[in-house]
Amino acid sequence: MSRLQLHGVSVDFTVKKGGRDARLVHALSNIAIDLELGDTLALVGESGSGKSTLGRVIVQLLRPSRGRVVWDGVDLATLNEQQLKPYRQKIQMVFQDAYSAVNPRMTIKDIIAEPIRLQGLSKGLRHAATVTLLERVGLDVKMSARYPQEFSGGQLQRVVLARALATKPELLVLDEPTSSLDVSIQARILNLLQALQKQSGLGLIFISHDLAAASYIARRTAVLYLGHVVEIGPTETLITRPAHPYSAALLAALPSLVRQNDAVAKNSEPLLPVMTPPKDGCVFQNRCPSATPRCQLVSPALTARSFDHHVACHYPLDS
Repeated sequence: MSRLQLHGVSVDFTVKKGGRDARLVHALSNIAIDLELGDTLALVGESGSGKSTLGRVIVQLLRPSRGRVVWDGVDLATLNEQQLKPYRQKIQMVFQDAYSAVNPRMTIKDIIAEPIRLQGLSKGLRHAATVTLLERVGLDVKMSARYPQEFSGGQLQRVVLARALATKPELLVLDEPTSSLDVSIQARILNLLQALQKQSGLGLIFISHDLAAASYIARRTAVLYLGHVVEIGPTETLITRPAHPYSAALLAALPSLVRQNDAVAKNSEPLLPVMTPPKDGCVFQNRCPSATPRCQLVSPALTARSFDHHVACHYPLDS
C-alpha cells in the first residue's frame, strides 16, 4: 500500500525588503506527518500558517530546505525533474483559484485532455477518457466545448478536479478547494471528493482554514501555526477534545462546532493579533492566554496524548 511520509521537513526563505538586510524566514519547521493510501488528512490553520507551502512541498513544486518527502519508500526531495516525472502523475494538486489554474483560451475538453495527450494516447482514446472524467465529476458532456468563463466557480472546480484525475493519481493535494464557493456548492464538492475517494481509493490531503469543512471530510487533522504542527490526531478528537489552545481558538470561531462541546467555549479565548514569531520557546506564546515563563524559554515537543493524538504544548487543555 502506498504511503506518504514526511520526516523533519523544513522550508526557509530569505526575505529582503527595501534597503534592509535580508532575513531568514522559517516557513515550515520540522514537519512530520504520514498518510496511508485511501485516507484523508486535513491541514488547517490561519493564513500564513504554512499549509499551502506544505502542500507544494508534497507535490515537489517547492523543494524542502531540510528533511525527507517519502513516497513508496522513495525520497522525492532527492530526485531531479526527469526522475520526478512518473511521481507527478501519481501525486496531483488542485489549487484554490480554479480560474487561474486553467487556460481561458482552451475549451473544457482540451483542458481535461491535456495531461492525457502528454501520456501519448490517440485522439480517440483522449476523447473517450475526457467523457468519462466529465461524467465522474458530474458535468454534462455537452458542456465540454465551452470555455472557462462560461462556468460557475463550482463547475470550474469540477473541471480542475477532472483534469487532476486524468493521470489516475493515487494522492490529491487540495489547496482550499471550497473556500471561494457558496456553502451549498462547498457541500457538493466535498461530497464529490468523498465519492471519488470511495471509487478509486484516493489519498486526500485537504488544506483549509475551515475546521468545519475538515470535520466533514477528513479522518485525521493536523493543526499548523507559523510553520509548526501544534496538534495532530483524529478529527473527531480535535473537534470534541482539543488539547492545544490554538486548536480551541479555531473551534471557538465556529459556533456550530462549539455547541457540540461546551469545554471548547470554556477553555478558549479570543485570539490576540498575529505577532512576530518568538526567537525562543513556544511559537504560540505571544497569543496564548495561558503562557508562562516556561513557554518563553522552552519549545514544547510534539508529545503523544494517546496512540494517534499528539500535541505540542506544555499545558494541554485536556490535562
